[in-house]
Amino acid sequence: MKEIFPVVLLFVTVVTVLELIFYAFRIIKENKNERLRARIKSLSKSLKWNDPEGIRRNRLLSHSPTLNRFLSRFLLIKKLDLIVQQANVAQPVGFFVLLSLLLGFVTLYFSNITLKNMILSVGVAGFSSAIPWVYLIKKRKKRIEKFISQLPEGVQLISRAMRAGHAFSSGMQLAAAEFEDPLGSEFEYTIDQINFGVPTAEALKTLARRMDCEEAKFFAVSVILQRETGGNLAEILDTLANLIRERFKLKGKIRTLSAEGRISAAGLVCMPILVTIALYLLNRKYILFLLEDPAGRIMSLIALIMMTIGILFIRRMINFEI
Repeated sequence: MKEIFPVVLLFVTVVTVLELIFYAFRIIKENKNERLRARIKSLSKSLKWNDPEGIRRNRLLSHSPTLNRFLSRFLLIKKLDLIVQQANVAQPVGFFVLLSLLLGFVTLYFSNITLKNMILSVGVAGFSSAIPWVYLIKKRKKRIEKFISQLPEGVQLISRAMRAGHAFSSGMQLAAAEFEDPLGSEFEYTIDQINFGVPTAEALKTLARRMDCEEAKFFAVSVILQRETGGNLAEILDTLANLIRERFKLKGKIRTLSAEGRISAAGLVCMPILVTIALYLLNRKYILFLLEDPAGRIMSLIALIMMTIGILFIRRMINFEI
């Protein structure tokens, strides 16, 4: 069994590397106009124009047709694809899945050789394979925060455009042209959906789902309710812009007041990990005995569970819902 494991690991790594090379070669070789024509052709064949969600469902998960069909069967991949959309990266979710597998298998192979402990190697490989997703989540968080900071000005621009006699969609088009990413690109995508025939309410719901923040939901709900019940939309948007601006200021104050707690929490979380690494480098037998002895494994598992509970409690204490 020990002799088969390195061979299987090497095979999976080689296949993943070849798939990533195929990705790079296809992206470099494929002309942008050709990709656009192919996308329009595929949409014209498969899109159901009476289905408002058709555009979103036909999003490619991978440039490889085989991998795209395989990944489309899993609900988890579609949730990860939403993170990729929110982070606004050029590569599809299939690229990050392959990159995560590559990092995990390569780290598992070399850490198993150096550490000679399968449990510890699996843990290190798990952290390594999570690197692409941590990058995407951080990029997504920064982009959503920037969208929230841009949204009050964008909403007020729509309100001023409506007071000047423009329609709501024309006001969104002006905001899309005036602002940079993320607000400009997200509004432009929403306007494109409306122009393709998606109802305005469905396009706004898709915008709120794509950005995944309370402010975007407020904007979508306000416009949808006004369309159903009537009222002065320009005045509603002005009130909404002031509300979002005040929420953004309040979040900044809370972030400032809780900075000390967040720094303390980071120190408390990192300290056991750093101490364990230092002890491993200074006295490897001391740590390996803790992992190899049955009682040591139970103690380590209990310590990890208690650390996880502590992290959740600290996170709950320093995060405030507004």
